[in-house]
Amino acid sequence: NPNSATNINSIQAHFSTRATNEYIPNYTYIEDAVYPAKVSGTCGYTAACLILNYWHNVEGDVIDSEFLDSDGDLLIGEDDYTLQDKLLSYGGSNSSWGLTIRDVLIDYCTEYGIAATSTYYVTNFDIFAEIGRDRPVIVFGYFPDTPTQVQSRGSVFHAVTAYGTSTTGIISKLIVHYGWSGYSHVT
Repeated sequence: NPNSATNINSIQAHFSTRATNEYIPNYTYIEDAVYPAKVSGTCGYTAACLILNYWHNVEGDVIDSEFLDSDGDLLIGEDDYTLQDKLLSYGGSNSSWGLTIRDVLIDYCTEYGIAATSTYYVTNFDIFAEIGRDRPVIVFGYFPDTPTQVQSRGSVFHAVTAYGTSTTGIISKLIVHYGWSGYSHVT
């Protein structure tokens, strides 16, 4: 009987545990991006490339043509001088954290005459609000070294690019691009 109490409870349980995903507009510019690979701890710079690429595709004229191929994608070849290489020249080191990448983004935008604002916080203050304002966010922290494994705390200090949320009941999680091939949609 499809109207039995048991069947109705089963249907309600199914839908109450189902996640609702919400994304910033045009999130596929992050999820499907061609980007320079992370090399020796450059994850913050990889995330910055994803952010700049997103705004370039949404707003236009953010990335100088010297960093783009003929299809308009970021250069990624080993022999290419990539956007990531340019960003690394501002940071002076492969390693980074929020303040470093904030300053790198400001330096890039200043050099190329792009009106932009970049901020950072030491806590997770405002991450979900920024996603709610339709803006991608770079998040630094300890993340699982195997993104498909659910862990309470990760073991790798890493930077990811958040572009959506996944909510189940009252629990919301970020949807992120890990900056690793094959991990462009991780909750």
